[in-house]
Amino acid sequence: MQTKFSRPKVAAIILDSSDAALIERGIDEGWMPNLARFRKRGGYGRLTAGSDQINASAWPGFITGQHAGDHGVWNYLTWDAQSLTHVPCAPKEQNFTPFWRALCQQGHRCVVLDVPRTYPPEEPFDGVEFGGWGTHYKLTDPYAQPESFLQWVTQTIGKEPIGNEPGGDLTASVLLAELQRIINTTRLQAELAVETLKREPCELFIAAFSGPHRAGHMLWDCTGLATPPTDEQREQLDLALQQVYTETDAALGRVLHALGQDPDATTLVFSLHGMGPNTSLADMLPQMLDCVLHDKRAETNDGLTQKKKKGLLSAVRQAVPLSFRNAVKDALPKSVQHQLTMFWRKQNRDWSTTPAFTLMADLQGFVRINLKGRESQGIIEPGAEYDALCEKIIAGLKTFVHADTGKPAVVDVQRMDELYPDAERVPQMPDLVVQWSERPAADCIGVTSPRYGTILWPTPGRIADGRSGHHRTRGWLAAVNKSIAPNSSIEGYDALDLPPTLCRLINAPVQDTMVGEPIHALMPKRYSQVI
Repeated sequence: MQTKFSRPKVAAIILDSSDAALIERGIDEGWMPNLARFRKRGGYGRLTAGSDQINASAWPGFITGQHAGDHGVWNYLTWDAQSLTHVPCAPKEQNFTPFWRALCQQGHRCVVLDVPRTYPPEEPFDGVEFGGWGTHYKLTDPYAQPESFLQWVTQTIGKEPIGNEPGGDLTASVLLAELQRIINTTRLQAELAVETLKREPCELFIAAFSGPHRAGHMLWDCTGLATPPTDEQREQLDLALQQVYTETDAALGRVLHALGQDPDATTLVFSLHGMGPNTSLADMLPQMLDCVLHDKRAETNDGLTQKKKKGLLSAVRQAVPLSFRNAVKDALPKSVQHQLTMFWRKQNRDWSTTPAFTLMADLQGFVRINLKGRESQGIIEPGAEYDALCEKIIAGLKTFVHADTGKPAVVDVQRMDELYPDAERVPQMPDLVVQWSERPAADCIGVTSPRYGTILWPTPGRIADGRSGHHRTRGWLAAVNKSIAPNSSIEGYDALDLPPTLCRLINAPVQDTMVGEPIHALMPKRYSQVI
């Protein structure tokens, strides 16, 4: 097919969830030489995150250009108020159309590779979108628009190179094997990007590398291990995260070389948010909430005792190691995986006596009110009763401090309706978002409250789900074009400014639903006139 496009006018290369501090260290110490050279050619700075309150909204925010209150995504599952259970996110029921699809419909041909949290399009368009292949998030089986692109990838590059994130009772050998899968995936994603650039002319090219995300969760430190590593394994694990960043830098170098140095083009390299030690205390939130709701002291000091049993089936499940269960689940189709997750997350409770409850959590903690007129079995009246209950929960959770230091365990509890007043998707989201302190969860021995007593951390010295690392809200951005001074600073921008920036850089209108602003420091002079 004849096309007016050849090399991309704009390229966005995303090093998913790479941490700004580690990136800067790699540049300074010389183990990220390609990014170091790229930074010297243009500008660099740290980004704030439109996902400050909910880390899982970072990618949906980039995909749509919207904040969480508008796109409605707070986890890979959402809450169904009628069936009172978690269900998969349904893009049709949310404002979840990737901005590049609209650009393609306007005549701007886009090629998008392995951007996380995307779903297959329902309508064809003149462009390429490829997802679910090497991403950290495994929400769908690999897909492509057009379908022939997936066939080409399978034949030319290979099949899906990495599965779901291992979890549970991890060993050093499991982590080291995952390290090799991450490295292999990074190399294949680089090959995919380079070969696609040869094959697919476009105006906007977007490619994401998943290695820093998976490695950040699993290889931040050894606190995700159920058993101690050998000295040799610890030495390997201590270097693993740096090894992934170095491999990702090599992949970046291959892509930058394939892009060339067109003086009229713009190239962005960035991460929407970062990584750090896992600080989530969400395992203890159900018991903390129970104490607050019923004005009682903790009946037990074990944070795991609040997990509800489901009879014999649950007992059998718990007898099987989590790592083995995850391996079996990983082999199943994505639709079956989601059904299993929903089954085990189903909340078997007496809703007539449940004023509030916790939702499936990731980094932050989530509380939802059992509200009349919204939940099918709601008992809390909207208005004054709802407000009073929210304030009671907020005040109660804030009384919890770390048992050994006396410093706050909960630094804030935010109301979603106050964060995003009048936003369309707020009713399908948690009512309250719990922000934990910056203390690593593996260092926690428990939380205590003068009113509600003490709850011990269930796995002292380690993280039960294996995630030694978790997200930080600040990302980073490096950019090169002829309007950006070499080795300059780009500061004061938010991750939600990136989608409108990409639109403007290809001389397309900023979509009305986007909440960010174009980063004018990146705009070539010929684009200075606002569309």
